[in-house]
Amino acid sequence: MDKNNLNISKEPWFAVVLSALLTGAGQIYSARVRRGCLLISLHIVIFCLAMWFVISLTGNIIIGASLLLLLGIIRIWNFFDAYKCATRVNTEAFEILRKESKDPWLAVFLSDLLPGLGQIYIKKWLSGFGFVAIIIALLIVKRTHPSLFFGL
Repeated sequence: MDKNNLNISKEPWFAVVLSALLTGAGQIYSARVRRGCLLISLHIVIFCLAMWFVISLTGNIIIGASLLLLLGIIRIWNFFDAYKCATRVNTEAFEILRKESKDPWLAVFLSDLLPGLGQIYIKKWLSGFGFVAIIIALLIVKRTHPSLFFGL
C-alpha cells in the first residue's frame, strides 16, 4: 500500500468524535475547512440567538426553544456529515483495511453515548456491562436518595 495514500486517509469515527466536541471540527479534520467553519459559525449564531430569546426579558421562549431544537438537529446531522466527509477522502484500500478490525474511535463515540457501550462493542463484556450496571445503580440511588448528589 502506498504510504502517501495512508497519510491523506481519515478515520471517519475520529471525525465524528471531533464533531461531538465541536460542531464542524470533523469536517475541518476531513479537509472540508470552509464547510467546518460554516458549521461552527452557524452553531455559535444559533446558540447565541436561542440564549437571547430564552434569557432576555423581551425574548420569546418558544422561539428560543425552537432554535435549540434546530441546533440539536444540526448537531445530529453534523455527525453523519463528518463521517461522510472523512470516508470520501479515503482510498478503497484504506477503507478495506479500516474495516478489518473493530474501530477504536467508534468505541470512544459509543462510550460517550453511554459508558460501557464502547467496551461492549470491542467485546470487553465484563467491564462493559459493569459500567452499564454502575450507571443504572447510580440512577436508582439518585432517584431514591437525591440528597446524596448535592442537587445534581
